[in-house]
Amino acid sequence: MPACLPASLRHVGAAEKPRHFPIFRPSPLSWGAVVALLAAFGAARSDGQTAAPPAASAPVAKDDAAPAVERLTKLVTSDGVSLAAWFYPAAKPETTAGKPADAGASDGPAPVVILVHDLGGSHASLEPLARDLQARGIAVVAPDLRGHGETKGPADRDDLDAKTIKLPDFVKMTMTDGGRVREQAENRGDLETVRNWIRENAAARRLDVDRLVVVGSGVGAAIAAQWTMLDAAWPDIASGPQGRQVRGLVFVSPVWTTRGFTIGSALAGEPVRRSVPVLVIGGTGDADGVKIYDQLKRQRPDAWNEKRAGQAAPTQSPKAAGKSPITLYLRQFDSPLKGDELAAYVPAGGRGGHPAAIIDGFVNAITAGAP
Repeated sequence: MPACLPASLRHVGAAEKPRHFPIFRPSPLSWGAVVALLAAFGAARSDGQTAAPPAASAPVAKDDAAPAVERLTKLVTSDGVSLAAWFYPAAKPETTAGKPADAGASDGPAPVVILVHDLGGSHASLEPLARDLQARGIAVVAPDLRGHGETKGPADRDDLDAKTIKLPDFVKMTMTDGGRVREQAENRGDLETVRNWIRENAAARRLDVDRLVVVGSGVGAAIAAQWTMLDAAWPDIASGPQGRQVRGLVFVSPVWTTRGFTIGSALAGEPVRRSVPVLVIGGTGDADGVKIYDQLKRQRPDAWNEKRAGQAAPTQSPKAAGKSPITLYLRQFDSPLKGDELAAYVPAGGRGGHPAAIIDGFVNAITAGAP
């Protein structure tokens, strides 16, 4: 599937000239990955539950013991915030039988997901999702954003919490700029600090920073989208690309605007608008999520696949068949759950079609040919 077309993005409220970068062309998506993705996108039943999962979507943990989780330390942003974050290393699959060889877990480095929680949430509110993805062979890093969970604010905002957070605080979560060399950037926000940890530990932890997907819930979707735009804005240098590492975005119950911080600017930029594969997951109460999907759909008229609440089966653009890859998905559940609660929903027995199974199929499909 197509990945990012680099484009500029200004921080909200910043005054700087647009920057332009050359087109990035990724590897094509394999047919096995397409099969796995469509299998994982099973239709949700009208009662809010899900059909039994195909074999390709079942968790593949090696044994019944919960895999290890590691509390990360020394993750410090450029403005002095010490991030609390948790690393869920990918469980080693016992077997890949029944799964297309090029669409699932392998002996190589694991794809990586950064989980970005909603306002008032933390890594704990998304831990069921993190654990499920971990069991499926995906590595996960889940930070507590500044002012949330066990992460405090900077020295000048020691009272920062979900009630006092403002627009500049959201902007600082997404910062990545200052200079031409990314590893020496002057401004490193919350997600950039997590990304730097992934890059620095990729070899030892068997992670693939070029198979990176960001999952954002609620306002976390806007944070993920904004940071993805800034990731794409880093110019190439002599040693190679510095950005365009986000291979896909997942928006769970995305909200349009929170305290002046909006997803709108990211939706208008080229990578999120047309190039980066996007999966939108919502419930029946997610009006903003459907609005955001519909805006992206207008920009990708030949590349969408959707299942709205009440639909018996997914439908897709009639222009897509055999011509264009699908890069935009909507899965709307007949459920009142939203935000972190919907993202973390795991039905009894681990049946397929729920958010973790859908995200698993999406991640493996879009990262199968990376970089």
